[in-house]
Amino acid sequence: MGNGSFDLAQEEKPKLYSTIPKWIWMWLGAWICLLVWGVVTTQILPVIYSNAGTSELAAYDQFARGWARLPGVKAILSPWLRWDTTWYLIIAKYGYQARQASTAFPPLYPLATRLVGQILGGQYLLGALLVSWSAFFGACYLLVDWIKAEKMQVLESRVIQFMLFFPTGFFFFAGYTESLFLLFALLGWRFAIRGKWVLTGILGALAILTRFIGVCLFIPFLSIFWDQFRAGKTRWTSVLWLGLMPAAYIGWSWYSRIVYGVMPSDALHLNWAQHFDWPWIGLLGSIEAILTRPISDVYFAYIDLIVVGIAVFSTGYLLREKKVPEGLFVLAVLLISLVKVTDQGLLGSVGRFLIPVFPLYLYQPKILEKSIVARLILYVSISLWLMSSAMFFTWNWIA
Repeated sequence: MGNGSFDLAQEEKPKLYSTIPKWIWMWLGAWICLLVWGVVTTQILPVIYSNAGTSELAAYDQFARGWARLPGVKAILSPWLRWDTTWYLIIAKYGYQARQASTAFPPLYPLATRLVGQILGGQYLLGALLVSWSAFFGACYLLVDWIKAEKMQVLESRVIQFMLFFPTGFFFFAGYTESLFLLFALLGWRFAIRGKWVLTGILGALAILTRFIGVCLFIPFLSIFWDQFRAGKTRWTSVLWLGLMPAAYIGWSWYSRIVYGVMPSDALHLNWAQHFDWPWIGLLGSIEAILTRPISDVYFAYIDLIVVGIAVFSTGYLLREKKVPEGLFVLAVLLISLVKVTDQGLLGSVGRFLIPVFPLYLYQPKILEKSIVARLILYVSISLWLMSSAMFFTWNWIA
């Protein structure tokens, strides 16, 4: 009898996997999958060395010390040392250089990387990845908490699923600014809704110093303020704190010009061959490239157009549902992304610029209630996610 009671008590205890939210298992699964996938792809697929400068190819030993140079550790970490990650690590370790391309990058992510890298004894690459991983995990928690608090008619696990397996969602785990920007954007949004405008202004400024496209947050924050002001929930003077956001952008731009001899916008144009043009120029150029060039050459153009389509539908849905601040945020980032065109007449990195725009993932049309459709979309998303990350790991341009 005693043994029976003991067995029953044991059976009633919740299992570990049932007490951990589903989104956390999904996050861990995606993280482990990408770490393994990076090793596999760089071992079995040809790496396009022609796309990387000599210094970038030899950069691993500059940003990884001691045990991080062991073959097994290097096989796991080195696939993440790609493209702009190298720039962030150069800034983190050596600082900005006068009249150089590094001034095109905002300062906050390299600063966080430097702090963590020095704590780890000079492991700057691992420091950058830890900043991104922890920021992304925190952002997912905030997004789930917001969905629950607002009692949204969406499944929080599906929202996180959309974000994790977005065609370019692997950038959240890379040594890029997307995760840290997403964290600041969600924190700022959280305090804006609560009417804490001092913190909203500070976090908005931090978002801008992480990614300059954070200036787009000013529009939805102003919309939230206006709704609260009309309802008598805040004073008009509170809006002055939002002035910290343009002040952060203008202040850093002029500081860069005075100290380093060039403004970030000029450095971007000079070194990345981009300019502002009418929004349809990049769209038409990308469509033409898809129709006239092999997919292996312009895979990124397919991804850019897919992401633009998702953003357009999401904006329409959010505005129809009277989620005005969310819709304005997507629309603002989309428009800025469309008017930034490469000198070849193509869209420039739209597939990456839009991934931290979290309202994108709140778009869940009725058709997704059908499990077959939801499963099909998931399979397609994961396929694009694996393809895009494999190309990133092998030095192919994605975004």
